Amino acid sequence: YKYLKNDYLTVTVWDIISKVYDEIGMPIDDVRQLLNKVENDDKVWDLYKNGLVSTLNQVGTASGKPQIMQYKPKNIRELSGWVSAIRPSFSSMKHYFLNRKDFSYGIDELDTLLKSSDNFILYQENIMNVLQFAGFPEDETYGWLKAIAKKKEGIIEPIQERFMTGFIAKTDSEENALKVWKIIEDAVGYGFNSSHAYAVALDSVYGAYLKANFPLEYYSTILNIYEGNTSKQGEIFEELAKFGITVKPIEFGKSSGKYIKDASDNSIYKGIGSIKFLNSS
Repeated sequence: YKYLKNDYLTVTVWDIISKVYDEIGMPIDDVRQLLNKVENDDKVWDLYKNGLVSTLNQVGTASGKPQIMQYKPKNIRELSGWVSAIRPSFSSMKHYFLNRKDFSYGIDELDTLLKSSDNFILYQENIMNVLQFAGFPEDETYGWLKAIAKKKEGIIEPIQERFMTGFIAKTDSEENALKVWKIIEDAVGYGFNSSHAYAVALDSVYGAYLKANFPLEYYSTILNIYEGNTSKQGEIFEELAKFGITVKPIEFGKSSGKYIKDASDNSIYKGIGSIKFLNSS
């Protein structure tokens, strides 16, 4: 929404994605290529529905897994919405969203304004849109969003008065103005803008595409990345049976330093590094 923030993070899912693409001998798809591939690929979206989400971005956590299984996204738009809906700022409305209930604030002007987000104040841009509707100049709206979020005495009061005046002038309803202001107050906690939600959802879809279509390469990669993490490896081993993949003990002529795939029998052999007092070298 005409704003850019540089945010540099170490993201393990991209270590996974990069290494799996290397394993399958393909360059990493750009976003358009990826979305074309997953658009009608039920195998990808069934991972979310069936909870086969270990190591997938956002959804592979103890809290994310049951919520993604409840919502069952079918495309990138829905997954982006889910990513934003599970933030604290949306907690009061989350049950409507996850259960796919039709929703309306009952204010025609507001519903029209929020049509692109299914009538929800789901993203930070929605708050900026509503402030602009109430008469705030567009270039001020992001600053006011941050000011409201601080909830400090002396900051919210004049903003609320200015919002009420502008919204009532547009709708001729003080009741609706109060209702919308409460929604804004509830929504300005930790939330996502739409481009952030979209990017985070894409991180997840890259992994889901690879897991669904190249499971042997995907699982051998993550077993190596999480070699020292027993709880994460436990999650991974639980999923392997769903793909008919077996993990076999160390065998001469088959095993390497780390976990290694064997496509001939859809198996993964343990590596020398898994033996106590030895390592992959």
